[in-house]
Amino acid sequence: RLVEASRPVAQHSSMPGMAAVGAPLIIALTRQVGENGKLRKALTQVLPQLDIPGDSVECVEAPCIEHARGPDYEALAVRLVGLLR
Repeated sequence: RLVEASRPVAQHSSMPGMAAVGAPLIIALTRQVGENGKLRKALTQVLPQLDIPGDSVECVEAPCIEHARGPDYEALAVRLVGLLR
């Protein structure tokens, strides 16, 4: 699931050294989809200890996959750069 990048920024000053955090704070869980349960549970336990309200955090699954350079890698790189323009 993609998350909007244009959300307003909110101040969160209860954590030392942390001036501003986007609202909500987005945490990417990078294990295989459906395999992030232990990490999600650990986060729900530690966030209150850091004075971070649970409703100010959004966890999204963003699985990281292994990749290799195939014969069309250069064409892919050109295509992706073109999409950014």
